[in-house]
Amino acid sequence: MEPEVVLHSLCAFANDINNLGGGYLVIGVDEHEGMPVLPPAGLPKNSLDRIQKELISLCHRIEPLYMPVCEPVEFEGQWLLLIWAPGGYDRPYRAPIEITKKETGKAYYVRRFSNSVRASKSEIEELMDIGGSIPFDDRINYQSSMNDLRIGLMMEHLGKVDSVLAQEELDSLSMALDLRVADGPRENRHPLNVGLMFFNEDPERFFREARIEVVDIPDPTGEGMTERVFHGPLNRQLSDALQYIHNTVLAEKIFKLEDRAEAIRVFNYPYAAVEEALSNAVYHKSYQIPEPITVRIERDRMIILSFPGPDRSISDEDLKKHRLVSRRYRNRRIGDFLKELHLAEGRNTGVPTMLKALRDNGSPPPVFETDEDRTFLSVTFMIHPSFMSDGSEEAQSAGFNPQSAGFNPQSAGFNPQSAGFNPQSAGFNPQSAGFDPQSAGFDPQSAGDSRSSTQPIGLKKTKLAEQQALIITYLRHHDRITSSTASDLLRLQPRRVRLIFNKMQDAGMIQRIGAGRGTYYTLQQQ
Repeated sequence: MEPEVVLHSLCAFANDINNLGGGYLVIGVDEHEGMPVLPPAGLPKNSLDRIQKELISLCHRIEPLYMPVCEPVEFEGQWLLLIWAPGGYDRPYRAPIEITKKETGKAYYVRRFSNSVRASKSEIEELMDIGGSIPFDDRINYQSSMNDLRIGLMMEHLGKVDSVLAQEELDSLSMALDLRVADGPRENRHPLNVGLMFFNEDPERFFREARIEVVDIPDPTGEGMTERVFHGPLNRQLSDALQYIHNTVLAEKIFKLEDRAEAIRVFNYPYAAVEEALSNAVYHKSYQIPEPITVRIERDRMIILSFPGPDRSISDEDLKKHRLVSRRYRNRRIGDFLKELHLAEGRNTGVPTMLKALRDNGSPPPVFETDEDRTFLSVTFMIHPSFMSDGSEEAQSAGFNPQSAGFNPQSAGFNPQSAGFNPQSAGFNPQSAGFDPQSAGFDPQSAGDSRSSTQPIGLKKTKLAEQQALIITYLRHHDRITSSTASDLLRLQPRRVRLIFNKMQDAGMIQRIGAGRGTYYTLQQQ
């Protein structure tokens, strides 16, 4: 790797214009078309010390002075030099354009995709702006002491991420400095806020209302309401809350087919979508605002509420179209720890993961809501249609109405051709009538629902939207569906199945292939 490339990359990572936490450089591995060439070429062992001295000389060319963390590592029998370049405290940084005996000038560098490039005029202005403020989670907390960081929690974290530091005998201060959760002059060290959030048993001592509340409201009147509050380090709060929701809220229905061993499985809320939404809430919440993260579970929906709302660079139109792409992250260090523990996504991939999980489950897309001042963000998941099979009158009394819930496929940017499901055109209306499962020979024992009402599943009317959702879900796991298979799946006569297929074709959800006995249906292609 050329010295200029290393220098410019270190400067770009130090500037960390997107607050991603910096990045890594690996010296000793060749690259081909953006991919590492393995096994690595490696470095001679006797050159490691010399290269590190050259690295120090390079870093002294960066203004203001910036020093990354460098460590020789052995990988697949070869020696490499691993350089960790976290976002710097003294942004913005600049470096020489060329490395010559007589420098030709210095410039600011930033990361664009996988490249380190000179910053544009607007990017320089942005660097100047963010350089005046350190993200809250990366600030020193002068109201705390080093004794507030628990070495047991730090050791537990290092073990979970399989760090070599877990094998070393380090005192609490050395471990905190290696984890970069403490800073300050040698004679006056203090924890950073992120250290207190992850490595203190009671972060609420320092950050009011830093907790997750899960409220289950099965009845609109509040009767039977339960509330569970999760305290402790942020990663423990998140893991415990997700486990609680998984065990007590999420439910599965299984639809068996007579002519095959495999069954169709759908969930009231797909776990992957809930996990992403709650992880994002923990990641992007402002811990300067004394408000908890709230998960509200109603009869027909789940709402995850956090404070504040999205960055103003994300427009209302972006929210409707589920394009939540921000240039800056509010809590870059919280994100680093959550990503290490595989509790959060990075690079704006969380929302696409959420949307895919909902589509694969045959669920409606989420609804993102905020106010004009961006003081909050709520993410609403509507329950899977097959779990609203308690009859139209009961659904109406429970207050289930897609329009009043804010669920509008068009305004939400929902594309039936890409997702294969459009509740509005599919006739998704709680007052619509379906078929009588009893008269169709539906066996309630073939489905299971741990959160259903006291009535067994399938004893009341199943709506058209549920039937369509089951067909969509089947097609998510198979290439095609025939009338015969759909008849077994829905327990309907072929004539009724053909009517459902016709409605789904008209709505652009599926397409017909072939003719006569060779006819089958697939998801509508874009």
